[in-house]
Amino acid sequence: MTQISQIRTEPSVKSVTSVEKKGMNIKKLIIILLILSTTGISANAQIQRNYFKTLEFFAGPGATLYFGDIGGRDSNVKGAQIFFDNLDIDLWRARPLVTAGLQFSLFKRFAASLQVTPMFLSGSDQRSNKRERDYSFTTFASDIHLQVEYYLANRLNSFAPYVLAGAGELLYTFKASTVGKYSKFYNTNTWIFGAGFRLPPKYGISQSIEFAYHFANTDLLDGFKDPGTNKDVIFTTTYKINFELTTGRKQ
Repeated sequence: MTQISQIRTEPSVKSVTSVEKKGMNIKKLIIILLILSTTGISANAQIQRNYFKTLEFFAGPGATLYFGDIGGRDSNVKGAQIFFDNLDIDLWRARPLVTAGLQFSLFKRFAASLQVTPMFLSGSDQRSNKRERDYSFTTFASDIHLQVEYYLANRLNSFAPYVLAGAGELLYTFKASTVGKYSKFYNTNTWIFGAGFRLPPKYGISQSIEFAYHFANTDLLDGFKDPGTNKDVIFTTTYKINFELTTGRKQ
C-alpha cells in the first residue's frame, strides 16, 4: 500500500516542480522585458534628442556667372576690376535664375534637396584678351539636381552655415553671335559643390543664401568648342525662402 501511495503521489510532485519552473521562467521573462523596455526608452530619448524630420518647399531668385572659353582676363584694365579679371569674372555678364524644390531633413545637421533651376548664361570677348575673335553667346539652361547639405549648427533654431555637394542633369540650348538663333537642346551631367547659410525660422518660414559651383561635363555651354581647354563651369548665387510643410521634433 505504501508503494502504491508513493506511486500515486509522484505525478503531483512533478506537477508542482513544473509549475515552479514555469513561474521562474515568467519572472525571468518579465525581468528581461523590463530591461529591454528601459533600454528602449533610453535609446528612444537619445534618438529624439538627435533626430527629427521636416519637409520643406523652397523657391527664390539668383544670378549666374559663366566660366569657359569666352571672355576672360583683360590685363589692360586697371583698378579693382583687375581682381575680377584675374579670376575670369565678368560681372557685366551675370544673368538671372530662379529655383524651386523640396528639402527633406532627417537629422539636425543633414538635409537633402531636390531642385529645378532654370537659368540664363552669357559670355563675350568684348572685355577679354581675344577681342578680335568677337564672339558672344546667350545660353538658356535648366538644371535638375539632388544635393546633400551638412549644417554646422542646428538649422531649426539658430544661424546655420552649411556646405553642400550634389549631382544632376543640365538641359541647355545656346545662341552664338555667329549664328543668331538658338541651337537644338543638349544635355550633360553636372557636379555641384558649394556653401551657404540659413537664418533661424520664424512662423515656419526661413531664408537662406547659397553659393555653388556647377561643373559641367561639357565644353559646349557657350556653343564654342576649343580643343584642349577645360570644361565649362557655372557659378550660382541663390536666395531661397523655405516654407515648412511637415515638421517633426524640433530642438
